[in-house]
Amino acid sequence: MIEVPLTDSYDAHFTAPGTTVQKIRRTGEVKNVGLENLSIVAPEQSVTISQQHHSAIRVKGVADGWLRDLSISNTVNSIAVSGRRITVENIDIQHTASTIGAAKPADLSANGGSCCSINVRSVAIMFFSGYRGKSKRT
Repeated sequence: MIEVPLTDSYDAHFTAPGTTVQKIRRTGEVKNVGLENLSIVAPEQSVTISQQHHSAIRVKGVADGWLRDLSISNTVNSIAVSGRRITVENIDIQHTASTIGAAKPADLSANGGSCCSINVRSVAIMFFSGYRGKSKRT
């Protein structure tokens, strides 16, 4: 699986004696890694969840990992985790602009079915609903 774009032109001048592209076999997962003490601030965006938007963190193919002490602002569908034995702890997600439409963001999602076990502690998510209500005329 290629997760970055490949160029479609390999200049022999820069790749002497030549270029080879070959399929590789994935041999395992990354283990014992984490992300801590990080602040992510995106520009305000008032979009639907299907429009282009800023997200924060994607964890994939990890075992015995962690996300800890993170502050995230103005992202949509902020954190997605798939892997085995991932700890998510002390996460603060804030929105200062409303998400448009009936569907709201999945700010913390676990993907991968039974292969993903997540231990979640102290996650605070603050939504700005943008609800203004309608005044009644009398």
